[in-house]
Amino acid sequence: MWAASALMTLWVGIHLFDWWVPYARSLPQNVGRYHFYQQRTQLLPAFGQHYPPDGGHAVLDFILFPTCLVAVLTTIRHLQLGSAKHLDD
Repeated sequence: MWAASALMTLWVGIHLFDWWVPYARSLPQNVGRYHFYQQRTQLLPAFGQHYPPDGGHAVLDFILFPTCLVAVLTTIRHLQLGSAKHLDD
């Protein structure tokens, strides 16, 4: 269970630093990458030089982020209950 949560957390980190941090910060090196996705459906507004993730990545991330949070919290709770049960034995 912890391995799946760790991999999902890694995936969230990659998406955060590939899509959402560049969207929040307008950096010139991101223009070329976002130009590739310009023809795709956009859900979020483009303002100034802030280019949003395409619709597919935005929807995926809106599902992925809460799912990762639940997985990590469940793993932590499972580990806590497992260690508490182990101490009772």
